[in-house]
Amino acid sequence: MGILRPDVKKDEQTGTAERKLKLLLDKLHGEEHNIYDKLIKLLSERCQVTVLNKKPLDLKLLTENDVFLLISPNKSWEELEVETVRRYVESHGGILVAMTLDGRKPERLNKLLEPFGLSVIRGTVGEKYLDRDSLEGSHLLEGVESLALGTVWLYESTKIAASNEAEVVLQYEDATLGAKRPLGKGTAYLFSCLPAFGNKQLDRIDNRRFLDNLLKSVAKPAMTATLEVIARDEALAAQAIGKDEALVRQATARDEALAAQKLMGYIITGHSEDLFFTLDKLIVAKIFSIPSFTRWGFWSYTADAFYRGVKAGDLSKLPPDEILKSDKHNFAISYDEIGRFEIRKKAFPIGAWKITIETSTDKHAFDWNLGVGRDVRKHTSFLVPLLSDKLTIRD
Repeated sequence: MGILRPDVKKDEQTGTAERKLKLLLDKLHGEEHNIYDKLIKLLSERCQVTVLNKKPLDLKLLTENDVFLLISPNKSWEELEVETVRRYVESHGGILVAMTLDGRKPERLNKLLEPFGLSVIRGTVGEKYLDRDSLEGSHLLEGVESLALGTVWLYESTKIAASNEAEVVLQYEDATLGAKRPLGKGTAYLFSCLPAFGNKQLDRIDNRRFLDNLLKSVAKPAMTATLEVIARDEALAAQAIGKDEALVRQATARDEALAAQKLMGYIITGHSEDLFFTLDKLIVAKIFSIPSFTRWGFWSYTADAFYRGVKAGDLSKLPPDEILKSDKHNFAISYDEIGRFEIRKKAFPIGAWKITIETSTDKHAFDWNLGVGRDVRKHTSFLVPLLSDKLTIRD
């Protein structure tokens, strides 16, 4: 039997041991603990963990522990083992916690769970995140805003069937992901959402809180050493959330500022510079040509025009600040600086226009290939509320 046992703290005044939740971690039935090392690390920090890796699974060993934990078992259970676990729960007040996911053979674990009216059934839940509003369950969700699931080694969460005597502790839409069933003096828990306890998922505060809520639900008040570790973790999490909320507020303010600067429209000139318009300024963005070869003639011109159009289209999908930063030659002009914005039809070539922008200090001119037969006023209607009487169209 391999044993992981953190040091037991001593109360300096009374000399009595501060009790930890005693947890027996099964490794006799094909469990792959190395995949869930973060889960085991967190459990070892909070509980007195014993790893069972040699037979037999006997009642004496079980009753020395408060919880018998199974993490993704995949091997068959012997009849004697099933009966021993049932007696541990029903007659000795033990707690069975089984965690599983898709990709295991459910009929094997179901044999152990049959006395408790719980079973793993076909069907998966592959969502990466479950928002609190979409979840139903018990106090295990207290303080949980969202639960990360996703996959572990491409395996998703599976579903649970529970008898009428069982209590659902985690429900997502029509899928039961967690249930518990009291039996005699003890209780059996089944979670089919093992990915929630994966290494990446437990980096999230909400997933660790879900785990801590489970431990608090099975710990007794006398298990102060376990409860104190959980309380410290919750305090640290609250501090982190406070910092995160401050960052969220800053990000929200920034997003609101960016929203106020969202693109209202743009003019793809077909030349070396395109114009992008926000609520309070226009951005002049440089569009470079592709290398051309004179022997290509018309095809060189066509390819270059297509390339410019694609680049301009890509820029139009970016936030204004990213458009401005996309090239060192780009610059912005505030509408307050503009004294005149004129769009004038050119005599040649057909479909060509000249855009002139005058400020108190500069004058900018841009050629615009709008195209033959296109309505310039329709294509520039978004400019009217932005520039008002500063805008002039001469056609």
